[in-house]
Amino acid sequence: MRSLKPCVFLDRDGTINREAGYINHPDRLELVDGAAEAICRLNNADYLAVVVSNQAGVARGYFTEEVLNQTTEHMLRLLRKQSAHLDGIYYALTHPSSNLEAYRDDPDQLRKPGPGMIRRAQAELPIDISRSWMIGDRHQDIVFAHKAGIPGLLVQTGYGLGEYVHQRDTWTEEPDKVLRHVGEAVDYILSSG
Repeated sequence: MRSLKPCVFLDRDGTINREAGYINHPDRLELVDGAAEAICRLNNADYLAVVVSNQAGVARGYFTEEVLNQTTEHMLRLLRKQSAHLDGIYYALTHPSSNLEAYRDDPDQLRKPGPGMIRRAQAELPIDISRSWMIGDRHQDIVFAHKAGIPGLLVQTGYGLGEYVHQRDTWTEEPDKVLRHVGEAVDYILSSG
């Protein structure tokens, strides 16, 4: 039997990499300052680091799955340069308004805030969900975390600051903690033991 480990689920755009709208070319992906170092600290602390990201640009026809795969490889190279790695990457490619039928339906609730990506990760990786966390820059990341029964941390990079300042009164769920960036969020997790 595999030994279970705590996991930190990370949103991609606006959390690990700078928010740049629909990233339709690998070179447009740039890491947030300190993101690779933060992931490396998770790796060294024996936490799993897993990306969970809505990538509706595929469903909307803004880029192909091939471009998404190339962008992912670029991100992984940038992380490796700073001795960081991801233990899993899960994308939700669907959107209900897609003109492409294959990308319209989401029976497994992969698209956040549905919990499908976390459930899939649990089935494939040795995750101790009771000691796991979510870090993201959107309210939907917090709802997503809470649906899976884990704490959700909001970072103020990407959309985070704007959502926190201008949309907080419309939120259905509050983050467990609001932090400036992914590095600060990882510090908080590791200090929480």
